[in-house]
Amino acid sequence: MPCRPTRCTSDASSTPTARRSTRLWQPYSAVHGRLLARMSSSCRATARYGCSSTSEIWGRSGRLASYVQRLHPDYIFICLGANELFVRDIVSKRDKYVKEIVKEVGKIPFVWIGPPNWKDDTGINDLIAANVPSGSFFLSRGMHFDRAKDGAHPTRKSAIQWMDSVVRWMPQHCAYPIKMAKPTSSTGRPKQIFVHQPQK
Repeated sequence: MPCRPTRCTSDASSTPTARRSTRLWQPYSAVHGRLLARMSSSCRATARYGCSSTSEIWGRSGRLASYVQRLHPDYIFICLGANELFVRDIVSKRDKYVKEIVKEVGKIPFVWIGPPNWKDDTGINDLIAANVPSGSFFLSRGMHFDRAKDGAHPTRKSAIQWMDSVVRWMPQHCAYPIKMAKPTSSTGRPKQIFVHQPQK
């Protein structure tokens, strides 16, 4: 399929508490920003604030479906799963929620960017890969990341390199490649950011 410019919506799993907001949000703002720097489009981003974002939270909330209806995106990037690397019995606990997320995306082209593993996971990567169409999952496991002081989150610089890897992967491997401009700056800014409180 030919590449094309597009409007996109992205979701990141980083969900900092008030005390850690700057430090932990930085790598995922870099994820959004690097994608935005490469795209000649109007992008919006979502994030949960104050608690760990998971496929269960998104799969139960119906939030993604509401954004799809409200924003009518041409393309969706999902960056979710890092907070579920060590969930036991992952299939029984998360399969229905991953399926629900994919269902809410519907026919809109999307890429689910897998979590930046710092240790072996209990199956979240395999679970996501099994539930998304071919060419819609970018496996980040096995990549090298420079980490923040918490030992888990990529540094801002490493997050930028991570997204550049996604962009290099897309033309040959993505089911729906899109046009990406060579960035003139390291990051860009979304048109809007929707931040969810924990109770929501």
